[in-house]
Amino acid sequence: MAAAAFFDIDHTLIAGDSGMLFIRFLLARGELRRHHLARPLYYTLLHRLNLLDIDGLFDRYAESVRGQAHAAMTALCGAYFETYVLPAVYPHMVTVVRQHEATTTTLSRSNRGGQRA
Repeated sequence: MAAAAFFDIDHTLIAGDSGMLFIRFLLARGELRRHHLARPLYYTLLHRLNLLDIDGLFDRYAESVRGQAHAAMTALCGAYFETYVLPAVYPHMVTVVRQHEATTTTLSRSNRGGQRA
């Protein structure tokens, strides 16, 4: 089975903003310093004002992790998912996601407006 990464920034699947949860995760591990918070907070503000270019943001963050060891990224993301995301998943969404997995083979990026890339 293939795996995918997602960020839920509009509280669709989880109780919270997964981007902000990731920031908390990195802060707790000492991998992000408080002075690095201005940019993510700015992006959060843009999202709340419905002004965020989600595709541009995705491209910037994808570029920022380019060249990092796959095993290290897999371990980092696994720890993040287990400790921050999984506890925040709305219980009824597990069923919704499983139904989606059973009927869908296409992956897409979407923002709150439902536009797909």
